[in-house]
This record gives sequence, C-alpha cells and structure tokens, in this order.
Amino acid sequence: MDPVRSVRCDGGRRPPDNRPEPLVIHSDNQIVSVNDAALVLFGADSEDDILGRSLQAFVVSDNSGAVGRTFDQLLADDTQVFGLAVSIESLDGDIRDAIALNSAIDWDGTQAVQTMLLDVTADGGGALTTFWEEAMHEAPVGISIADARKDDLPITYVNNRFVEITGYARAEVLGRNCRFLQGEATRDEPIAQLRAAIERGETATVELRNYRKDGTMFWNRVTVSPLKNHNGEVTHYIGFQEDISEAKSFERESTLLESQVAATNEATFITDSDGTIQYVNQAFEELTGYTAEEAVGRDPSLLNAGRQDETFYEKLWETITAGDVWQETLWNQTKTGEYYQADQTIVPVTNDQGEIRNFVAIQTEITRDEIREQVLQVLDRVLRHNISHTVMKISGFASELEADLDAQEGREAVEQIQSAATDLESISERIRPVVELFHGAYEDTPWTKDRLAMAIGAAQEAYPDADIVVDNRMSADELIANGEAVSIALMEAIENAVKHSDQASPTVEITLRSDKNPPRLYLSIADDGPGAPTEAWDIVQSGVETQLSHTTGIGLWIVYWTIAAVGGNVTMTDNDPRGAVVEMEIPLETTTASVD
Repeated sequence: MDPVRSVRCDGGRRPPDNRPEPLVIHSDNQIVSVNDAALVLFGADSEDDILGRSLQAFVVSDNSGAVGRTFDQLLADDTQVFGLAVSIESLDGDIRDAIALNSAIDWDGTQAVQTMLLDVTADGGGALTTFWEEAMHEAPVGISIADARKDDLPITYVNNRFVEITGYARAEVLGRNCRFLQGEATRDEPIAQLRAAIERGETATVELRNYRKDGTMFWNRVTVSPLKNHNGEVTHYIGFQEDISEAKSFERESTLLESQVAATNEATFITDSDGTIQYVNQAFEELTGYTAEEAVGRDPSLLNAGRQDETFYEKLWETITAGDVWQETLWNQTKTGEYYQADQTIVPVTNDQGEIRNFVAIQTEITRDEIREQVLQVLDRVLRHNISHTVMKISGFASELEADLDAQEGREAVEQIQSAATDLESISERIRPVVELFHGAYEDTPWTKDRLAMAIGAAQEAYPDADIVVDNRMSADELIANGEAVSIALMEAIENAVKHSDQASPTVEITLRSDKNPPRLYLSIADDGPGAPTEAWDIVQSGVETQLSHTTGIGLWIVYWTIAAVGGNVTMTDNDPRGAVVEMEIPLETTTASVD
C-alpha cells in the first residue's frame, strides 16, 4: 500500500487516526487538517492549536525554506512524492528529527500537500525502529540513509523503491557510497553542488544521470538532507531518489518539438493531452493577436468563432483522441474579434507506450486575397451559368415568336423575352459592384455612422412602397471597417427583403448596434415576408454556386461572401411571427472618427 497516496481527502475530513504515523494536510500556506499522531508530535492538546498555522512554523529555521520549496515543486510539476529530512519543534520546545514524505493531493477541489512525518529520533539519533523501517520500506519514493560518522558515508539503509529503481539487491548496496550509481555521462556540476551542500550540512536537490545494475541510464532526482542528534551534530544523511526518466524524455522531446514549431511560418500551437495550450509560436501570435502569455494555460476555444456547431468539435476531439490526424477548414476569431478562415491540421504526439502526450495544431490562414480570388472565380461561374441559361430561354422564346408573331402565344413569348432580358440585366448590375470591389475599384475606407445612414436613406427612396424603419444605436465616433463592402451587402439584403416579399407594403426593420470588446458592429435586417429561404441559404454557405440559378440565391451569396471577405459573419433565421432576419457581424475600426 502507498502510505502517502492512500489518503484521498475531502474538505472538512481528517486524515485517518487508525494509523500511528503523523499526517498533516497543508493548503494555501496553512494546516487544514491533522490526525492524532500529528497532535502528539506537535505537542498540541487539540486541533485548534494547530489548524490555520503553517507547517513551516513547526520546522526549525534550517529546514523551513526547503519545506516551502518542496511544496512549490509538488504543486508545480508532476512529482508524485518528495522526501525531506526536517527537525520539528513542538509547542513545548521539544525538537524531533523526522523524515517528511510529501505528496500533492486533491483537498475539497483544491490542490494541497499531504505530509507524513516519520520520527527518526526515537532511539537517540539516526537508527530506525522496526515500525518506521517498515513504513519507509513501502514508501513510493526511493529512500537511502548514509552514516555521516564513518568514512566515505557508507549506506546503511535502502528501501524497496530504491531497489526497484536501481536494480541492485539490498545486500549489494549496503556499505557502499552512493557514487556507485554514477557513470561516464554523469555531469560534475550537480555532483559538486550536492557535495558542497553536504559539507555545509544543508539540504540539496539535483538531477543526475545514474545507471542501473544492468547498465541502463536513468534520470535520478536526488534530494539529500542531514539528520542531526540533539547536540546538533550530523549523524546521518537521508537521500530521496525519484526516477524522472520519462519526464526528462518528455521534456527533451517537447523542447525539440517547440524548436521545430518555432521555425515554421505557419501558426502553430501545442497542447497537452487534455487540450490545454502549452506553447505557441510567433506566427500564432501574429495571426491571432494573442501573445504566448495570454494563450498558454488556456484551451483552443479562445479562438472559437461560433461558426462551427458542437458536433463539429465533438468529431474533432473523437478523431484526435483516437490517435488519428484531423484536417478541416474552419472559421476562427482573433483577439480583436476579427474572423479568419484557416485550413487546420491537428496531429497527436505519443510516447513509446502509445499514450498521447500532446497535440500539435497547425493553422494555414486562407488570406483575404485568396478569399477575394475565390469570390471572383465563383462570380465568373455564376455569371456564365446564369447568362447561358437565360440566353437559352431568350432563344427559345424568339423561335416561338418567329413561328407565330400575331398569335397570343407570340405576345407571351415577347413578354418572356423581356423578363429574361431584365433578369440578365439585374444579375449583371448586382454582381458588377462586387466584382469592382474585389478588383479594388473602391477605396477600402471605413465609414461613419452618418455615411451608412445616407446609404440606408437611398434604399428608402428606392423602395417608397416599403416601410423601412431604422434603429441606429452606433456612436457617432465609431468607424465601420470596409464601408463599401458593408454597403453592398446591406443594399443586397434590403433588396432581397423588399423584392421577394409577399406583402403589398413590405416592412423592413434595420437595427445597428455596436460592442466595444471586441469592437464589432451588429447589423440586423428583419422583414415580414415569406420567411428564410433555407435551401438557398444552405447552398450559399456550402459554396455550391452552380446551383444558384435564381436571383434570390445570387443576392444571398453576395451578402454572405462579401461580409465574410472583410472578416465578418452572416446568419439567417426566421423572424417572429413571419419573415426572415439577416444578421451581420462586422469589424469596427479600433480608432475612432473625429467628431467636430
């Protein structure tokens, strides 16, 4: 049984009193629980004498700093158990030498340290009673004791974990100096640091390359502390050994991985197996606006633009936790709230046992130039598709007209020709400003609240039979990024709402509101028409443009992709009680307009 890890504590509970070793729970720099054996060691009559005080208050000054550092290390990394030799001064002034076995635990949902104290002064210094020896034998950390009163500090005791770590039988270890674990690759610097601490009678912790009996190298985190008798003389040294080979291997691989990631021009971040970001490269900082300090410790949802549903992310997580590579195009959001589209690849990184240790996510941004090129290509295909379709209609109706110009059918053919020609002209007129926009014919300048109001006013004049109501809550000093693009999308949305309404006098409600963090404009166009054209909207979002053979689809396509190309987002929902609502989310400039 693990004598330290066997206690799983919840707030308000005491460590078990059916064990004779003193147990102390320490959280937030104060003792929060003790058992009866600890009360005896501290010379206390009740818990009230102990609770709320720091464990360091009972440790003589020579050891108190080491105790604090031990606690910090336990809570900061993956160390499971940390051993330390200390001297405990009770409330009545009695000083006892003890071995403190410290481990990190969960205490009522918070991190805490549990300390088991083994009193090694019961017989006057250094030698162990049968009980304490049995307890140390089963400790989950390697323990060794060397005799400071003899030449070359021979080892007089090792526990079971020491034997497991080194591969040496107990009889092969006793009587030898611990340097027998060293080898050619053991660095001199940590050895010198350890030797200097021993000479000063201080505690020291170093990480060494040591070697097992079979010759294999392992990383050994060694802590050595002096044990003193009542006269203050060092009689023994106690050593704690922890095999940190896996952690070192992981550290080395992580360093190599981070070096490789740092060298790439693609925005890349590394997470642990739980998805917490551990590292980001400079390209990530430049793309997202988040510094490494802001991103590390958080999860990738900080980039979530809200444009993928939960099923999307569930499939992502299911794929990568199964050890498979995930690739997809998605929309993300920068620190300032601007949307961007990226091709993302997530690669699981495993250890030798096949366990996932990290995920590496690589984002290749689809730039605005690429989006604009995509828009122009699709517009070209839309034009060719619709023009070809309309020309075929005109040709057919013209043939009918030629056959029988005086008949009723002939007059209907003329009307159809006129309608087809009007549709063709409408398509051309609606797409022309978008083409010019993406070819750079318009200045990429921000618009003020008043300039946008003028554009809406022009729409009100163009459709006098419609009741176009405006609620503009923008501040006068706010600027709309890419004003021309926003105006084109807004006019398309208004035209769709009016022309495709089934009401004699359509009502269109336009609402504009802004947000400071991040700086965004939320523009809503709500109508009382037949409702959202779900099928056409799904086609627009999927990008299957060849099916947009009617003018409604083209209008929606212009709205969606024009706003997307400037870093915004568009959604469409049903209005209540009837009609449709188009909502645009558009970046605002971070600077403000000058107001006279």
